[in-house]
Amino acid sequence: MPEHSVADVEPLFDAVQERPHADLFAGVPEAEVPDVAAEPLWPAVAAAVDPRVAEALRYAGAELRRGVCETGDNGGVPYTRYVQWFGSNLPRGPWCAYFVSWCWDNATDRNRRVPWPNPGWVESVRGWASAHGKLVNRPRQGDLFGEGGAHIGWVLSVNGSGFTTIEGNASDCVRSYQRSTGGLWFARIA
Repeated sequence: MPEHSVADVEPLFDAVQERPHADLFAGVPEAEVPDVAAEPLWPAVAAAVDPRVAEALRYAGAELRRGVCETGDNGGVPYTRYVQWFGSNLPRGPWCAYFVSWCWDNATDRNRRVPWPNPGWVESVRGWASAHGKLVNRPRQGDLFGEGGAHIGWVLSVNGSGFTTIEGNASDCVRSYQRSTGGLWFARIA
């Protein structure tokens, strides 16, 4: 699948939204803290998209632009920022679901909890979405996509039979890809 940079994706918002983030990165070295408050709302979001989803996409976009990548075996910034956000004693492991959960939690109430039972397990997100009637057949901007129980990410935009993503733990980094919809599931969480 071809890799895309943020330059390949047209941002949809021009506005800058500021909010306090003092507690968000407590304990993270200053050099690793993204300036999320100074980021434009990212991407531009259709008016029909829930504002919390727009905010979650803004967080995901800021992490993509920051070039967040793991060091070692699922370590570094993804571990300290996304995984440990939900518990300081959690083990290292695949972090794509933690990335999605971190974006959602920070876009909503920052209580270090998400509506699905396990923030780090793709199947937990899919099971919750299924139980709450949130699985959809066709993606739209702001939905989650999943590859079975193995991987999850955000739908940044939809274009014909494909879509552009922002996903964590994609080749060990936060990345954006162009994907086709075949064989994937989609959840509209709000």
